[in-house]
Amino acid sequence: MKSKNIKNLLKRVASVTLAGALVLSTGIPAKASTSDNMYMTKATNTDSAWTKTVAPGGTATFYVGPAKLSAYGYYDYTGFDKDTDAAAEVTWTKEYNTSKISSTTAGNAKIAEGNYASTYTVNVAENATAGPIRVHAQRIGTTTKENGCDFVVVVEGDTNRSASNITVEIYDFMDYEIADAKSGYTVTAAQADANNLFYNDVNAAQTYATPANVMDNLLADSTVEAVSVGYGYVNSVTLPGGSVKEGGINTATNEYYGWQYGVISSNGVYDANCKAISASAYDLHDGDTVVWIYGYEADADAYFAEFK
Repeated sequence: MKSKNIKNLLKRVASVTLAGALVLSTGIPAKASTSDNMYMTKATNTDSAWTKTVAPGGTATFYVGPAKLSAYGYYDYTGFDKDTDAAAEVTWTKEYNTSKISSTTAGNAKIAEGNYASTYTVNVAENATAGPIRVHAQRIGTTTKENGCDFVVVVEGDTNRSASNITVEIYDFMDYEIADAKSGYTVTAAQADANNLFYNDVNAAQTYATPANVMDNLLADSTVEAVSVGYGYVNSVTLPGGSVKEGGINTATNEYYGWQYGVISSNGVYDANCKAISASAYDLHDGDTVVWIYGYEADADAYFAEFK
């Protein structure tokens, strides 16, 4: 679903910058300090993860705490000093596909001596259908994204669910090129085809169609020449003519650039949940338009702002 002003937009976003950092964490918690700053990231215990996969009726627990922004642009987990801080200083909310949830419980957990994390347990309904659930943790008294974290429960079903009449658009915002839209795709779940790019990938949904799965459709009709994936993400795409577009970091601005995706529903509205749910976990529905943008986060934000 092309923006009416796409040509002007491509020119305009070339001058837009966004001072961002990669939301990553290291394996060892730094010295705990509730008052270090107001950044947040997942805890470093072995059971901590950004995404967890369960069956209907299953349970997923997430762990989060304060973090320091390192010189390399990473968020290093530090944790709360006390269990009471962990319990009182984080607000958890249910954000997407909440009907799949039967109940939730907020709490805290000891990560190491003098180091605590806020926890949130999501109990998935027995009758939940396949798809992602998004929950959000926000530091009390803050509103910006650096002070919060998103976590995803991937609910897998017993059968594979495809999505039909899917339109796909590709834009290269680094070289300001527009690719023709392709429509009428039937996108299948990863588990339905052993040759699927994300088949048996533990970081990707397996039983329902996702925006990442459209890459198989694009390969099948030679819209793209090659796709490299890993850990549930699209790392690079080779466009017709052999031009390889892969992710990286602009060392001058510390900005990440690479493949950003978004989904516009059949009624023309962009779903902002796409910013918090990976392309290999978001659930496609019949008639959706999947837009893949190669560029900076600000490029994608500018494009999708026209579909809200």
